[in-house]
Amino acid sequence: MTPTALIVDDNFYNRDITDISLTAVGFSTEQIADGKTAIDVLQSKTFDLLAIDLQMPFISGEKVLQEISGAVIHKAMYIIVITANSHRVTPELEQLADFIMYKPISVKEFGAFVNRIQSKKGEIQPRRTRDWKTPL
Repeated sequence: MTPTALIVDDNFYNRDITDISLTAVGFSTEQIADGKTAIDVLQSKTFDLLAIDLQMPFISGEKVLQEISGAVIHKAMYIIVITANSHRVTPELEQLADFIMYKPISVKEFGAFVNRIQSKKGEIQPRRTRDWKTPL
């Protein structure tokens, strides 16, 4: 079965780079440009991976993560925050996300990173399914 990813970023260029990286390692992707639409989509669909920016119009990426954090249907979904704003990374955000990456990202390196996560799917559980203090 083809793994699926939701890419949420208000910048088309960033969404496109993330999309290229994920499709190169076998993901089927869906792109969204704002947090409000992301919440609407995540209420009815599940994905294997969520790549999300923090600073977006209408609703921030952090608010999206807070909104979906208790949803059972998303417990197996890996969450990767991709941000240019290191000052917006808080301890709370670190608990909501599995991985935090800083822009700019390299297509090749991001694809390789996601490929490693997928290849260890049984070994590396999303943060919400394990003790958050346990290192990866």
